[in-house]
Amino acid sequence: MQCMIRPAFKRYLSITAFSEKEIVFGSEYGIATIIYKPDKCLIELIGLLDGRHEFPEILSKMSQSKYPLTKGNLQKILQLLVSHGLVEDLEQQKASNLSQEELERYDRQLVFFSMFAKSRTNQYNYRNCSGY
Repeated sequence: MQCMIRPAFKRYLSITAFSEKEIVFGSEYGIATIIYKPDKCLIELIGLLDGRHEFPEILSKMSQSKYPLTKGNLQKILQLLVSHGLVEDLEQQKASNLSQEELERYDRQLVFFSMFAKSRTNQYNYRNCSGY
């Protein structure tokens, strides 16, 4: 997996429970991804995965945190979150060739398609019918 530039949790997800005992990512009743007994570094990392922080900034903050992460560990965590369909790279918006007006017009479709997008494709490829 190439390095993500602006990692963020997918917008269709909501964090429905957040504690040291468990983190629950889910958008519908009965459909959720649960992380039991999450590492404290993951709890701290979640706040940085909002698409506003770029990878080097996240790495800098996490390497200086109470629960430091190396670049390799951060990449592994992101890869795991991507493989479970929880995180995407918002930088893909720029490569989508959609104008700002089109991004706004197709916003709900893009959120829907992000439910199916995996690490090698993204919702913009699905929107353009080229993700297959």
